[in-house]
Amino acid sequence: MVYACPQCRHEVVPEAASSRPPAFSCGTCARRFPVGDAYANFLLDVSAVGEAERAARDRQARQYDAGRVREKGRLYFRMHGAVVRRLLREAPRGPLLDAGSGTGIITEELLGAGREIVALDFSEASLAVLAEKRLARVTPVLGSVTALPAPDASFPAIHCSGVMQALEARERSLAYAEFARCLEPGGLLLVVAWNEAFYRAQGEPTRGRFGSGIPYFSFTREDMVREARAAGFEQVSVRPFGIVLNLQVLPGGRYLFPIVGKRLHPLEGWMHPLLPADSRLGSEYWLLAARKPA
Repeated sequence: MVYACPQCRHEVVPEAASSRPPAFSCGTCARRFPVGDAYANFLLDVSAVGEAERAARDRQARQYDAGRVREKGRLYFRMHGAVVRRLLREAPRGPLLDAGSGTGIITEELLGAGREIVALDFSEASLAVLAEKRLARVTPVLGSVTALPAPDASFPAIHCSGVMQALEARERSLAYAEFARCLEPGGLLLVVAWNEAFYRAQGEPTRGRFGSGIPYFSFTREDMVREARAAGFEQVSVRPFGIVLNLQVLPGGRYLFPIVGKRLHPLEGWMHPLLPADSRLGSEYWLLAARKPA
């Protein structure tokens, strides 16, 4: 893969083999980016809020990997991967950027798309868990969605799941702008983020702060469309995603979901292409698909 300096966007090159520790360097701004055993480190300074989020992800990485599968069911992640792989058939051939890959639960499900995958995350512990899985054709990279270490127009497709709900409005704008910069003309963007209606149905705040002080956000369909279009994306569609997860907000749903609901995810995967773009079915997430102008 060709990397670019996330600060000045110019291409970086590997330093001489004798350099210790090994690193990439930018000939324009003179920044160095060290290379560890498992991944290159292109992470710039992050905000105080972002640093708190990163520290939390680092502490929870191993528990998160097992806990998320237990909470939602392995079939949810298989469904997620199947839906995204189907959509990727409409994208130009070439590598996929999984922006905010975490420990690689979904990254692993995307391997069936037959693409090289760059798995980017800002949590070192999460990438360490991902690297231990030794996934073929997956390159872990430490970096931020708001300053991608990639040249312009370097990816035909970008997938970003579970990230936007942790970013404040300014950071989301930066992330969408970076996705637009790094996508090829005609490239496909897929974003999965929390549906505001899921929280309203439970009588919970649609945005706020967790006990750790880290902010969270959820979105209406209109929010998702507006932010993508503000970054210049076209052909924007937003469909419900995680419809089966919405069973949890129905009377008795929290008891029924672990027994029955987890087995229904494949049904959602099958029916997802049939959902109209303006469907108002309840869901935990939205799935946005958009194109960079050709």
